[in-house]
Amino acid sequence: MSPSLDAGTLGGVLGPVVTTFWKDEGLDRDAFVENVRSHLAMGLHGVVVCGSSGEAALLDESERSDLVTWARGEVPRDRWLIAGVGGESTRVVVGRAREAERRGADAVLVISPHYYLTAMTREALLAHFRRVADQSPLPVILYNIPKYAHLVLEPPLVAELAKHKNVIGIKDSSGDLELLGKYIDLGSRRASMRVKSAARAVTRPRRAGLRISSRRWPRRSSTDLASRASRRQWTWSA
Repeated sequence: MSPSLDAGTLGGVLGPVVTTFWKDEGLDRDAFVENVRSHLAMGLHGVVVCGSSGEAALLDESERSDLVTWARGEVPRDRWLIAGVGGESTRVVVGRAREAERRGADAVLVISPHYYLTAMTREALLAHFRRVADQSPLPVILYNIPKYAHLVLEPPLVAELAKHKNVIGIKDSSGDLELLGKYIDLGSRRASMRVKSAARAVTRPRRAGLRISSRRWPRRSSTDLASRASRRQWTWSA
């Protein structure tokens, strides 16, 4: 993690970077780097690689590593580079987090395991995320995305996980305003817990110092949006 960053600086506009491919299915490094540069040139506060928009579920381990390395070569140390490392195995997720740290990421984004859905009890999820948080060398951001995980990280579960010093936030992609409000309330009770939203058509006022917004922006330029976020009016990622 970059020395100039900590949980308290996590905020602003973080852009999801798509993974670019050639027709032969190899990674297109030049196009990927160009996208990262374009995001940063618009004034964004960081980028997210190997997330849902980056087709993480379809990438092999070497491709994940390369993407983080290439992004780190473009992202200044005072901006966030977040790497998606979620997987079905706790052991695999921990290994990915360690590799992300070696490749220069600042934090990791962790979706819940979900292939064995009926086995994903509250106790199982607690055990999974706690071990990841214990063993990850980077801060952990929980990832709630029911569309793909087919389960919801319930607020009481998130509240329990938020007690861990290495869990610094949650990204909510549910699109559920009521649920988002509950996450925000949790964040207001822990100063270092950040709540970020990628939900469509979500607009809420600030509450307890946490900034929330959505993909459906007013018609302003990306530079203007990033400027407003830097003044702590919004925080967003996708």
